[in-house]
Amino acid sequence: RVTPEGFAVFAGRARAGSAVSVLDGESLLGQVEADARGEWVLVPAEPLGRGERRLRLRAVAPDGAVAVVEVPPPSPRP
Repeated sequence: RVTPEGFAVFAGRARAGSAVSVLDGESLLGQVEADARGEWVLVPAEPLGRGERRLRLRAVAPDGAVAVVEVPPPSPRP
């Protein structure tokens, strides 16, 4: 979720112990570790700037397996 002012909360699930990174383009917004249940939450210290973003989530599991999710830009409004 992102507020109109740009403050964001990112949350999800990954394999337990995974290092989860949230990126805005190539800039790292933050990194957290998934807990024993695989849950994680990241609240960046700074608000996101205005404009379109290319947000990606990258999770690296303890065994080295990598998962990447890219959030597509919103669809144009009619």
